[in-house]
Amino acid sequence: MIYLFSSANSLNSILTIDKKSKEGGSDSIFQLAKENNIDQVFLIEKNPSSFPQALSNATELGLQLVYGLSLTVCEDSDDKELESISTEHKMVFIAKTGEAYKNILMKLYSDAATRGNYNGLPRTDFDRIKEFWGEDMLMMVPFYDNFLHKNLFSFGNCLVKFHEYNPTFCVEYHELPLDRMMAIKIKEYCKENNYDYINSHSVRYKSEEDIDAYLTYRCIQNKSSIQCPNLEGFSSNKFSLIRG
Repeated sequence: MIYLFSSANSLNSILTIDKKSKEGGSDSIFQLAKENNIDQVFLIEKNPSSFPQALSNATELGLQLVYGLSLTVCEDSDDKELESISTEHKMVFIAKTGEAYKNILMKLYSDAATRGNYNGLPRTDFDRIKEFWGEDMLMMVPFYDNFLHKNLFSFGNCLVKFHEYNPTFCVEYHELPLDRMMAIKIKEYCKENNYDYINSHSVRYKSEEDIDAYLTYRCIQNKSSIQCPNLEGFSSNKFSLIRG
């Protein structure tokens, strides 16, 4: 099992990248990793600004940081028409080295956030990815909001051009209604196309008891209420590191 952490930097987690958890406050990803014997910390963020602090803290604590960026990919990031939204899906790009972070990941994100920006959302496409790509990068297909998920369950029209990237697919189970069906579809796709998949687990908070704090945090962001959060995935409290 590979744990995929996100921090509050991505606005979808109540975990921090501090070296230690705050007493009576936020839990640190790195302290949780130390306490649970996780030597290799996968940190998947929506923007790359957390990398310098995360790398410094991980190094000081003797942990290996694997840093990834979650980006929206569409068919043509120059297309700013409403119909282009149906081609959007999520991909994760992992920098294997500090040089890859600086020379590839940052440039890819900057391009997506400027030229590819659509209504405030950074977007890229496979042609742009190919321009920035290098051997020190890895491509990962997340379990949720991937192209299969969008096409099957959200009336998506997502096309992929993986070229030579050889992506790794994530398979997760958080007790959501479509999890088992999605896992089956991913495994079938990987078998048909000779891709690998891993068993992963997205972590947004420490324990299942933290779901109320997480709900409150996300509802404040969404300007909604706990009674009607209007957010996908809120029927499960299984996005925790410590389960049961």
